[in-house]
Amino acid sequence: MTGNPAPWPDLNLTPWALIGTGGFCGSVLHYTINAVFSTLPGTLIVNTLGSVLMGIFMFESMATGRFSRHARMLIGIGFLGAFTTFSGLALIAVEQPPVVAAVYVAATLLLGLFGILLGRTIVGLHGRR
Repeated sequence: MTGNPAPWPDLNLTPWALIGTGGFCGSVLHYTINAVFSTLPGTLIVNTLGSVLMGIFMFESMATGRFSRHARMLIGIGFLGAFTTFSGLALIAVEQPPVVAAVYVAATLLLGLFGILLGRTIVGLHGRR
């Protein structure tokens, strides 16, 4: 056996740090919005706003290549992944009367899809200037 083996493999912790930092910031902002608006409207606001931001960020990234892999980790996976929440949507839905739950889930999905399309449109309009 030649040389001493390292006790730990050489790990690149940059992705973990970026995703963790973004996740911390996104979850704190999510908590703050829910504290201001209460849980049901707060989560709807968070998921809608997060969808718009994700649409802008990802389509801008794809259209221009402006954002690095590290920026996508920090913002896309970390911040927006922690900021928006499907588990929160599901929990709120099962705690509501059936009609309210159905409207809430439908509104969240439709607003989320609209948010992504709006973000993509914003990027498209921005690129035409």
